[in-house]
Amino acid sequence: MLKNHDQRRSPYTIRRDGEGYRSVLLADPYNSRMKLMSHDGSTRLSAEALLKGAKSLGYGKAIAYIRNEERPAFKDAFVEEGKIPGFFNGVDAYCMSAYLDSTRKKPRDSEKADKIISMALAKEKAGGKINPKFSFRRATAADSMSLARLYYSVFGDSYPTPLSDPGFVQDAMQSGTVFWLATDGDTLCGAASLDTDREMRNAEVTDCAVDPAYRGQGLLADLVVQLEDVGKELGLSCLYSLSRALLPGINIVLSAAGYEYYGRLVNNCRICGGYEDMNIWQKFISG
Repeated sequence: MLKNHDQRRSPYTIRRDGEGYRSVLLADPYNSRMKLMSHDGSTRLSAEALLKGAKSLGYGKAIAYIRNEERPAFKDAFVEEGKIPGFFNGVDAYCMSAYLDSTRKKPRDSEKADKIISMALAKEKAGGKINPKFSFRRATAADSMSLARLYYSVFGDSYPTPLSDPGFVQDAMQSGTVFWLATDGDTLCGAASLDTDREMRNAEVTDCAVDPAYRGQGLLADLVVQLEDVGKELGLSCLYSLSRALLPGINIVLSAAGYEYYGRLVNNCRICGGYEDMNIWQKFISG
């Protein structure tokens, strides 16, 4: 049943201004995590503010994407889980995590996840042929309800962001997220999005969902390929995606589309009732 999402689960911004530093933190109650979004001044003090903020709210994880020269400030309390090449307008980002809940740092099934990565990397690259049975286009505000229905049918209410709320979907569009649709006549059968950062010239390929009745027809691969074209039109430099580590399909699709594997974020977010490890994939799409 579609409904307006509980505002208490929505991420919100916290600003910390202290002597020698200034930082912007994103508190994410649903996923029990806090992320350092930006900072000025002392990197060490910003790292400490991130940890203190996460602890004060009882969160299980603290996250920061940082530049190479900032890594020493995080080395004591954080672990490096991977990187996203080109994330900062061509400069690599290193994905640092601190686990404030000891149970949160244990991967769900590393052996299975590693086998999926090996299988994905062994697949041949896709040829780029789009299934002619379906039509593809950019979503508009008028599609918010049908998108929310699709996401609810696939994920229920258990997704890192409340995509089963049409109001949230519409707000995301207004904030710059590009939703790309696959349709069969008037039926919405699949969708994915680009969560763009125009200043840093990157975007996350995310919110991938295919109606169960339409699976096995290459729709997800088609959506990923077309979002790359959208990214190029927007003048972006690189795309990245965080894929569920224990699902072969999306990892195979990303590898076949030319993405490279760069690490794994352990128990990073809640999907379908529990925390999921997320694989990091990245692809440069322009110079």
